[in-house]
Amino acid sequence: MSKIIVIHNKNIVNVDIYDENIEFKSIKETLAILDSKEFDVLYIKDSLTLNYLDFIGIELAYHIRFTQKFKYIPIIILSDLDGFTLSKLTIKAQILYTKNTFLNKAPKSFPIFDNTNYKTEFLDKITIEQPKDTSGTHGIANKWSIYKWAELLKVEKSEAINANREEIEGTLYFKYSKAKYKTIDESKEKKIEKPSQEGKVLLIDDEWDKGWSDVLEKAFDGIGKNNFQTFEYDFKDKTNFNLIVQLKYKNLREEIGNSDVIILDLRLIDTDHKHEKIDDYTGVKILKEIHSINAGIQVIMLTATSKSIILDKLYEYKILGYIKKEHPNDTSISTSENINKLVQLVDKGLERKYLKKIFTTQNNLLELSLFKELEFSLDMSENDKKIFELKNTISMIFNTLDSNISRPFIFTMLTIFKCIEIINDYFIYEEWNNKIRRLEAFWKHNGKRISGDGNKSVNNKIKNIIKLLNLESTENIDKYLNELTYSRNYEIHPPKEIKEYVRKYVIKHPNENNILNWFNILANIIKKIK
Repeated sequence: MSKIIVIHNKNIVNVDIYDENIEFKSIKETLAILDSKEFDVLYIKDSLTLNYLDFIGIELAYHIRFTQKFKYIPIIILSDLDGFTLSKLTIKAQILYTKNTFLNKAPKSFPIFDNTNYKTEFLDKITIEQPKDTSGTHGIANKWSIYKWAELLKVEKSEAINANREEIEGTLYFKYSKAKYKTIDESKEKKIEKPSQEGKVLLIDDEWDKGWSDVLEKAFDGIGKNNFQTFEYDFKDKTNFNLIVQLKYKNLREEIGNSDVIILDLRLIDTDHKHEKIDDYTGVKILKEIHSINAGIQVIMLTATSKSIILDKLYEYKILGYIKKEHPNDTSISTSENINKLVQLVDKGLERKYLKKIFTTQNNLLELSLFKELEFSLDMSENDKKIFELKNTISMIFNTLDSNISRPFIFTMLTIFKCIEIINDYFIYEEWNNKIRRLEAFWKHNGKRISGDGNKSVNNKIKNIIKLLNLESTENIDKYLNELTYSRNYEIHPPKEIKEYVRKYVIKHPNENNILNWFNILANIIKKIK
């Protein structure tokens, strides 16, 4: 014998003909009651509240179809209206045309309804509209992404994640999305990667307290203790003006300056959802401010937009990359691949954190009075022309390293070497000596031959200048200058065989540490020039 339950709101007659009746209080409470029951057939009154046209009973039927325990149970909707009229009044009536769902009267025998036809006979025949809230697609993508990322990363002990999970698992639209797009569990398909680099990462997102902060903290637990930070700010009801003031004059500017990589949401305030131009988005305005603070800080954009024109244009603003927040109906994005893409971008950003030091060093040099007080004119002196050339050459260093050209370290090495040559020409001139038939180097300020028997090599000239400027000569300075000189010569004129005393200084493949060492030597020399 089948056990039959009816759900009502004291609005049906003859409840006694059913094995058990449940008086409706709420969908959540009713589902909890049903979970404790065993039954074979379920009758539901179409309306379970004072507002007949909300058709909560039909909505409850959807929730039951998305509940694993009862997804195949026969459901009979009790209504005073016929199917045609219900279909005109509510889109929810689509369920009446799906497998094992009937109106008013059950058949003599129920058709076979199981996992083999659940998709074609139920999921493909219904449409559940996304909740209507002010954040629209952006809000849906945030909730959905937080849910999926938290599941794969196994984020625990988080009130925000638990609240988001409860909403996802209790909202009809998300239940429908989980069933239709089969999102869990991707962790079996792809292993979630861990960061391999250490450094400081900052999150700027209006939904930071809704779970993003907890999710990303778990994702980046390999970047070093306390190295992941969140800008904890209430973005609600803020304007661009409020936020830029906060950025310029309060703690956000300091937090940005201390960061190596920033994960930045594209749309942070309510009015961003009304803008069509990318320049109007708060995230882009903050991105520009970040670059004004230090263009070496690497920025990864988070966005819920699917507009390719916006995504492509973001690269024009010198971002490292972007991550799309996942929307339920966008099946092109794999959660595990998305997390791994972010981890890889953060690793790449942390590998490039040396650019912060390069940018700072370059800016500090260009702010020196030696350069700032210099104005270009056609009749400027030869010495001023050299200083002007030095300024322009220095200003190329950061952009070379921050570009997409091949072998940026080689080109930067050549640029730093060029600066050394300019400094040499500023202080020293060469003159032919007929007696010994060779060029010799002399000081411009007194005409005396430089030490080292007037050796005109770049290395000898700059080491003489270092002494002239009372710059303390150390073993490291000599070592780095030898590295720079011999590595540059090897690159420009590679010999068939490297001489023994040169070999230990030649660096065939310079890296960021070599560049920083050479640039610091150059900076120290320039700071001494009056």
